[in-house]
Order: sequence, then structure tokens, then C-alpha cells
Amino acid sequence: MPVFEDTLRPLVDRTSFRVREGERTIIVDHPEYFRSGDVVKIDNELMLIDKPREGPGFRVDRGYGGTIPTDHGAHAPVTIVAAVVGKATVEATARLTTKAAK
Repeated sequence: MPVFEDTLRPLVDRTSFRVREGERTIIVDHPEYFRSGDVVKIDNELMLIDKPREGPGFRVDRGYGGTIPTDHGAHAPVTIVAAVVGKATVEATARLTTKAAK
């Protein structure tokens, strides 16, 4: 019988390309780390993930929490800092852990 162990999902990734102020799609190295309802921080700007999409990125609402949308360089760290509670998502039941058989 397999034994299951919870592991934290990764909370940090990097942008693959420069992100300009007006862009709403963020391209990252590992889009599978992110879910709808996550609040991410790039430099000093917070963003709310609106729609994860298939492929290398996800769509965001820029300037979340009153932060100012700005340009961000390629390979800038993208950190998940919170998850909006009450956001209707399929993933809402398992936000921070991944079960793995050992």
C-alpha cells in the first residue's frame, strides 16, 4: 500500500520575458505552479491571477491592492504571496499541497 505525503507546491518562479506595464498575460518558466485566485508579486507590484491558461503563462489583473503597474524585466522573480479566499475555483480545496506517493 502506498504511503502519501504532502509537499508544499513551489511558491516562486521567474518571468520568461520582459513584462510591459499594459500587458495582462505573464509568461513564466513553470505555469503549473499558479492557480486562479493566487496573488503574485513581481518587484513591488501585486497581481491577481484571473485565468490560468494552457501554455506558458496566465492572465492577471494588474495593480492589485493599490500597487502601481510597472514594467518588469525578464527573469524577474514571481512569488505567490496569497490566495484570494472565496474565489470560485476547482482548485480551492487543495491550494498549497500536493499529495505524492512514497
